[in-house]
Amino acid sequence: MSTARTRISSAFLALLVALGTNGCDHESGNHEGEKANLTPADLEATLLRWEEGAPQDVQTEIRELRSNNGASRIPAAIRLRHLERERKGRTRGAIRALVETLYDTSEYARVPEGMNPYCRWPIKTPPGTLQVEEVNPGFPRTCPASEAGEALGAIGIPAVQPLIRALKDTKCPGRSYAAEALGLIKDTRAVEPLIEALKDTEERVRRGAAKGLGCFGDDPRAIEPLIRALRDNDVGVRAGAADALGAMKDERAFRTLVEALKDGKGGLRCIAARALGRPRNARAVGPLIEALESGEEQLRSDAARSLGSTWDARAVDPLIKALKAGPTSVRTAAAEALGMVGDPRAVPALLAVIKEGDSGDGSYEDRLLWDAAKRAVESIRLRERLRKQWGE
Repeated sequence: MSTARTRISSAFLALLVALGTNGCDHESGNHEGEKANLTPADLEATLLRWEEGAPQDVQTEIRELRSNNGASRIPAAIRLRHLERERKGRTRGAIRALVETLYDTSEYARVPEGMNPYCRWPIKTPPGTLQVEEVNPGFPRTCPASEAGEALGAIGIPAVQPLIRALKDTKCPGRSYAAEALGLIKDTRAVEPLIEALKDTEERVRRGAAKGLGCFGDDPRAIEPLIRALRDNDVGVRAGAADALGAMKDERAFRTLVEALKDGKGGLRCIAARALGRPRNARAVGPLIEALESGEEQLRSDAARSLGSTWDARAVDPLIKALKAGPTSVRTAAAEALGMVGDPRAVPALLAVIKEGDSGDGSYEDRLLWDAAKRAVESIRLRERLRKQWGE
């Protein structure tokens, strides 16, 4: 019996290695030495075998994905994502159907009632019960290809090779979603294909590639391509590249963003300011303070919020100064930032702003400012109570 179990375990381990996973959490991104890909024929055979052996509830969702009703395909992909989160590896049999859904050209639609795609708990709506007229206008818009990408990203390592193939297929309308899914998985085999996708002729694909690369942290291969992407004609690509560079600790990435903050053209300075707003990013505080004190209105607002995101006490005095005078949008951003920093020195200035609203008269922008100041004071006082409670 033990010999038979050993043979089964060895065979299962060999299958995992062939598929590019060692059983680790796909979010670790550490899969060195597992770069061997299956041939297209072997990959297709493996995916088909998984599909045929899928649990009954997964089989039901696969049928929904392949139905002619677009309103059924969206919930099916969402349910598969939550099934995968409940039990890792449960939905790998749906990879073929989900990749097929990346080729779906259905228009965006409202998420059906009770099918919030952003919640993390299981979806209870039974498959096959939702019709087109039951969509909820209060929920966000999505499409089958987008939700299929999210589900494939949740499945992880087993979906990497099919996703790379879809990303490279110029006939696939959902390549941008494939790029984002590869970023969610963080398997290093995807870095080079994503870099290549930064050169794609379609703006959506370049955006997805920039967003996907931003999930890999300080991979040295991505830095120079992302720096070049800051000069892309599409603002979404520039924003994605800047956000990815902002998440990196590499000095080249930081220096590039600071240069863009100081000398960038058009909206690049604002994009750089937003990208530099990272928790405990102490080296960005100085450049952001300069932007807060000398930039145009939108740049000052973005710089203020990014200063708040750094949680750095050096930002308190410049933010208080911005709170006391200037455009209402900048003052509102400064109030929000002071609440994020949580320094009690800001309370008197925030209370003075709140007092401005005692009369009840003011524009919509004024009320936004007063509400931001109230929330900031509440946040600071809550932090103070917690500090005292925990003796910090």
